[in-house]
Formats: sequence, C-alpha cells, structure tokens
Amino acid sequence: MGTAVTAYNTWRSKYLRSYQDGYYVYYKDPKENESEMTCSEAHGYGMLASVLMRNQADFDGLYRYFLRFRNRKGLMQWQQKTGHGGQFVPGDEGGENCATDGDVDIATALFLAARVWRHGGAHGEIDYRQAATELAGHVWEHCIHHQTFMPLIGDWADPGDDAFLLTRPSDFILSGFLVFHQDDTPRQQQWANVINAIIQSTQQQLAINPQTGLIADFLKLDQRQNVYQPARGKVLESKNDGDYNWNSCRVPWRLGHYYMLTRDDRIRPVLEAEAHFFAAQLNQGRNGDCGIRAGYHLNGRCFVDYTDMAFVAPVSFLFWVLGWQGQLQQILNDMNGMASDNSYFGESIALLCLLQANVVAIAQNLIQIDNPQMTPPPAVADYPSSLAVQLQWSLKSDTSNPLLYNISSGMITNSYPGGVQNKQYNYTWTTPNCHFFSRYNPNQYSFSLIYTPQYDQPVTTPQSAMTVPINFSINNATFPRC
Repeated sequence: MGTAVTAYNTWRSKYLRSYQDGYYVYYKDPKENESEMTCSEAHGYGMLASVLMRNQADFDGLYRYFLRFRNRKGLMQWQQKTGHGGQFVPGDEGGENCATDGDVDIATALFLAARVWRHGGAHGEIDYRQAATELAGHVWEHCIHHQTFMPLIGDWADPGDDAFLLTRPSDFILSGFLVFHQDDTPRQQQWANVINAIIQSTQQQLAINPQTGLIADFLKLDQRQNVYQPARGKVLESKNDGDYNWNSCRVPWRLGHYYMLTRDDRIRPVLEAEAHFFAAQLNQGRNGDCGIRAGYHLNGRCFVDYTDMAFVAPVSFLFWVLGWQGQLQQILNDMNGMASDNSYFGESIALLCLLQANVVAIAQNLIQIDNPQMTPPPAVADYPSSLAVQLQWSLKSDTSNPLLYNISSGMITNSYPGGVQNKQYNYTWTTPNCHFFSRYNPNQYSFSLIYTPQYDQPVTTPQSAMTVPINFSINNATFPRC
C-alpha cells in the first residue's frame, strides 16, 4: 500500500491541475508547448485513481470539470484546449464528440464513489449513483452497437457510416461493464449482453492468432458473417490500425482486471496466450532494455525497436493476475529502469495497474462478485505453477563449470481438477548468436535442457529441476555461416 500511495502522490503532483472550480488531468508534455490540455480518457483515469485512493476532494473536483465539458448527448467532450484568454474550448481533434473509454471509466468511477461515499459536494448535493446511472444510460444509447452489443468508438459513429462497423479493443473494459451490470438496474440485461459479446469477440480473435493472443487496435464488423475481424490498413488513426499498437496495448490490463475480479474461465485462454508471448519477448531484452516492444503485428513480429511503459505496465498486471512470479519480477526490474523516461499515457496506465493490483482490498470491497463464473481448482501442496527452461552446456572433459541460456518460462503446470492432463508445447528459440556452435562444438560439449519448477508462493519442499540430455547434429554443408 505504501508503494501505491507514493506512486499516486507522484502522479497527482505531476498531472492533476485546476481549472475554474474543478480539476483535470494534463496529458501533454510541457516541452511540446501544445494548446491541447486534456481528454476524456485522461479524465476517466483520474477519477478511477481518486476513488480507489479515497480522495473525495479530488474526485469531486474532477466531477465538476466533467459537468462543465459534457456534450449535448450527456457524454464528455473528447478533448479540450486553451482558447483566447486561457479559456478551455473543445479541441480540434474530435470537437465535441466523445470517446467511449473515457465515459465508461468516468461512469465506473461514479458507481464506485456511490459505494464508498454515496454523496459528494460541500453539502452532499452530488448523488453519485444518480449521476452514474444517467451517464451509463448515455453510454448505452450512443456508444454501444445495439445489434452486436459491442462498444462503438464514440457517439459520432452513426449507422451507415464505416465507423459504425468499428470497435476498439481498448474499450473492452469488462470490469467497468460488470459494475454497470450490477448497479445500472434499468439496463442490467443489456450490460450482461455487452460483457458476453466482448468475451465472444475476444475468443474469436484468439482463434485468429492463437500463437500470440494479440488483438488489433481496431476490429471491423464483417456484415456477411456478423463477426469482427482485425482492421486492414488505416481505418481511423494509422496504417497500424490492424496491429497491436497504442490502443490495444491496454488489453492485457483491461481483460486481466476483469479476470482478477471474476475468475471467468472464458477469458483465461487469451490471457495465457498473451502471457506466453510476452514472456518470450522479455527474454529477448538485452543490456537492461525491456524486451517488450511498443508495437507488434498480430503474428508477433515487432515493427518498432523501442519500448514504452504503456506497453510494459499492462503486461506486468497480466503476469500478476496469472501469478507468474518469475516473469513479474523480471518485468518489474525492467520497469524500474524505465521510470525516468515516461509520459502521461504510460505513467497513468502504470498507476492504475499498480492501484488495482496493490489496493486489492479496496477493489474487492467496491466490486463485489455475487456469483463468480469460475471457482479455481484447489491448490495442491508443493505443486509448481509453471516451468522455466534453460539450455545448459559444459565441456565433456570438465563438467564443473556449466553454462546456461534462458529459453522460456511460464510453461503452465497448474494442477488439473480432472486428474492427469497432458499438455504439449511447441516452442522455437534461437542461439545467442550465429557463432554459437563454432564456439561450443557438439563434439567437445554436452548439452541438456533444464526444467526448473516455479511457484506462485513459498512452498515447504520445492521439486528439483529436471535435466534432459539432448544431442545436436551439425550440417557441415551449411555450417558455420553467418
């Protein structure tokens, strides 16, 4: 909790600013000297952080700002900028239109505030529950496709427009829609339909890319098959709209938070697929640089050579939810090295991941689950949750100084409630460099694979590592060649 408080205070001092009688979250780099000040996405993040940290003064200030910048449909204008005389006006990008995720987060925060404080304002004049219900109604009316029950990208996507066929997986805020389902009584069944539709679409995306579990920034409805498919080329923002990019980098966090609360078994396969993919990416990091890149094609091939906290923090939350302690520690070490080079977007996502992971008692008290979808199988004492795999080699003439190379980790071995379960892994890995077998000739060195059990929590008697000898055959017609 202490770490969460420190992170929250640091974030608050850096990004929370006042405007007239309210507060907003500044989302630009001051060095850019831009006129744009904030957006609804940032506002939703700020309201969620405030209620999770029980900061009602900030929460009410953020709510007053929200009231000031609602559009004619009762939703928050997507962006505000400074106009003449320093007054805030709608931004050029989107004007008075809304973006779905901001309003979903704001409504979620209001529902949670109703559970914590019931009323707000200096004289109790703010009825959080009423405000939340009204906003959820506007979200349903203007930001949800009423035939597919999938989130639209904003209130400006009208039937007949190409944009009406789009959905943005960063809006797959299942934990928010779960709160709507619980507290927005007039539309309880509609929100259940939304949750089920998102989960079904997520499962369909996993079937398209089972090797990575990656989901595109935008999906487009195939009207003939009534199925959402990854976008092709630019449909709204860039040529990478059909890739795992700056929108869908939040998916591991958004889906993971819902899974944390419900243990809904329908969503676990995509989380595990993504976790396996990103665990392998972590192992490709070199010289203290995180191996997770800031942009991937859905087949897992990265298209940039840098990383960003907005991509790394959601994966850390994913590892935490799944209990992959080895990978979690590895990625946290990487994140500590990135702390001095971040922006509003990455730092805000990292903060919410931290709060939702470390302020678990608050989250579980606020979002109570009456009937969980799945009860986890009973734990088996001293049974490993996963395996790490290393290549080991040593001189045949002297085995006292073996060398190791990390191949993979997070190979799930959780106990299976039905008894024995066979699980097959297919994994391709590369040697450290093309000269490897020149340096370590198989005629002079012995090789083995070491499978080391990993545990989610301390155990009394951990199992020993397993050693599997392997032989390498070299094709002299093509070896060595770099």
